[in-house]
Amino acid sequence: MNRKGKAPQKNSRSSVEFRESDSLLQSLTERSLVGVYMVQDRKYLSINSNVSSYTGYSLKELIGRKADCLIHPDDATEVKKNAKEMLRGQRATPQEFRIITKTGDIRWVMETVTAVSHEGRKAILGHSMDITESKLAEEALRESKRRFGDLIEFLPDATFAIDLEGKLIAWNIAAEELTGVKAKDILGKKDYEYSLPYWGMRRPMSIDLVLKSNRKYERTYSLFTRRRNLILVEVEVPGLQISKRNAYLWGKASPLYDSKGNITGAIEVIRDITKRKLAEEAVIKRERDLSIKSHELEELN
Repeated sequence: MNRKGKAPQKNSRSSVEFRESDSLLQSLTERSLVGVYMVQDRKYLSINSNVSSYTGYSLKELIGRKADCLIHPDDATEVKKNAKEMLRGQRATPQEFRIITKTGDIRWVMETVTAVSHEGRKAILGHSMDITESKLAEEALRESKRRFGDLIEFLPDATFAIDLEGKLIAWNIAAEELTGVKAKDILGKKDYEYSLPYWGMRRPMSIDLVLKSNRKYERTYSLFTRRRNLILVEVEVPGLQISKRNAYLWGKASPLYDSKGNITGAIEVIRDITKRKLAEEAVIKRERDLSIKSHELEELN
């Protein structure tokens, strides 16, 4: 084969390989589960169908438009700052921000950007994912926790709650007043930290026993009753001193559930019944004294 015949054959093969590679890249991009787009000269050069699905804009509507046209105005400055840090290699984590869709709806996306070269010029390759549902779920969870906190904050009885790891997630004003321990100093702590003000030591309380039974500690209560998932207790605790003696407390503990019925933690309500117990003891003592005096009178008669 002569020299003229070799060169065209090689170029032809390279051209076919290039077209096949380009076709494969386009196929992978189009089938991607995330949004893929290329930006050059601060304008959209290409986008895949995933971007269209969550923005509401078609490929023709976005190509040639400025790359920041979708970003919520309140997030624009932060988005540009984070994008520059990613392009310089100073940031490895994705950024989250809001966009405004074609219909005017606000949605959340998570994005990463990378510096690339396209046709010999600088460009930006972006990958994004619609995380609106996840953000809404997070917001709903935060709102639920806020309502839960508001609900127990002003209960008249000392109330506190833990998660499944034993971390204290709630400690209301009444608990502060009863124990003298401020919420800011104890919230988030584990390892039975909440038992110290009551017992003077780290140990399971009824809030823990409602999640996991333990006969050893159940027997430390003068009254311990389990009714399905509810525990009722009465006990004298050495950690609290009320009326110049150990406090006598009544308590109720039960699990906490999520919207699907799964146990997420436990909550306990504690009431100081020391005065009632002292009154009961006084009545018992008086009745005992009367009985003795009555017996003495009988003896005298």
